[in-house]
Amino acid sequence: VSCGLGFMTTILGEINIANGRSPETWGRARVLKYPHGAALHAIQTLPIVAALLRWMLVSNAATILQQLTLSHVFFLCYAIWQTLRGRSRIDVDVFGGALLIVSILFLILPIGAVLLELISKAGRSRSIASHRIPHSKGSQ
Repeated sequence: VSCGLGFMTTILGEINIANGRSPETWGRARVLKYPHGAALHAIQTLPIVAALLRWMLVSNAATILQQLTLSHVFFLCYAIWQTLRGRSRIDVDVFGGALLIVSILFLILPIGAVLLELISKAGRSRSIASHRIPHSKGSQ
């Protein structure tokens, strides 16, 4: 997807140059590289998160990665919507805002799940450790 968007960016940039316009924009406020970058960062972040989840021994890592992937997909849709509508990255309309909110929710859900699991693991570790400490009544 990122490569396809990169090729489209190049083609549209060439059209801009042929028409005497800046190659970076399309229309009034559209940043052509925005959707390409949104897709590209998914390629960068998902493998890093997968490695971190494996290192932290998170039990539901596949579900978390699926949710993060959905976050990236909705963010990509937001970036494409903003670009096609001629809006800057922060000039959000109702539909773009909805896409962005869903993207953020799919980002928050896995973060919360990881935090809950880590808290649960820490609680179990303390509980196990407290049961292992021998207690003697006469020593202080």
